[in-house]
Amino acid sequence: MILADWEIVALCEGGMVTPFERELVNPASLDVRLGGALLIESAESEALVPYPLDRHSEANPYVLTLELHNSRQLHAVGLWPGMKIGQMVFHRMSATPLRDYLVTGRYNGDQQVTASKG
Repeated sequence: MILADWEIVALCEGGMVTPFERELVNPASLDVRLGGALLIESAESEALVPYPLDRHSEANPYVLTLELHNSRQLHAVGLWPGMKIGQMVFHRMSATPLRDYLVTGRYNGDQQVTASKG
């Protein structure tokens, strides 16, 4: 079952999403915005390094390829801090799963943006 706007608001105000901005709530989803930095690959380091986006805006976007689906395959999509880049839809499980994410989850304990773990 997909959660309705009022259920999303209750969960977010309860701390599930921080920071939470009520104006990003839709009837059955929550808009997601781009933050102030991206983790990018660098020729100088094997680790992902933060790239600040504060010098970019809608008028002067930073352009890159993300693992997001861009239906406009012939045109790049510029990025800037605060840009809406997607929506989260919340579902309620019908029962408790046999295997718990506490056992199978790859990102348990991560407190910040993390590169894909596969």
